[in-house]
Amino acid sequence: MATSESLKKWLAGWNENESLHAVFPSRLLERKTIDFAAIIKDGKVKAGAVFNTGPKLDGKDILGLSNVFCRKSWLYSALHDLLEPFPNRSICTYENDASVLPVYRQLGFEPCGQLSVWLKQ
Repeated sequence: MATSESLKKWLAGWNENESLHAVFPSRLLERKTIDFAAIIKDGKVKAGAVFNTGPKLDGKDILGLSNVFCRKSWLYSALHDLLEPFPNRSICTYENDASVLPVYRQLGFEPCGQLSVWLKQ
């Protein structure tokens, strides 16, 4: 996704609440380490995610996966399609919804630790 118009469509698919769209400002499109991926069907964004490249971990390039969205019934096929361009990459994500964890496991994800969330007021 390379244009602010494309990002607007991605944001509408991600969340209908426009006040939340500020979380992903268009200046993120300038960062080569961030990519907004989308699955488009009938001209509409039906699923998507944010990919980001980070530092190496134990000598491996790690690809971060976040903000995955789609209908739960489409999760397996959406994740499969979103991950397809990265067949040999180590991918790290976070998920705590027990109802979708089996889908992540089917795709080869394994739990590796706990997530800490930090908040600065």
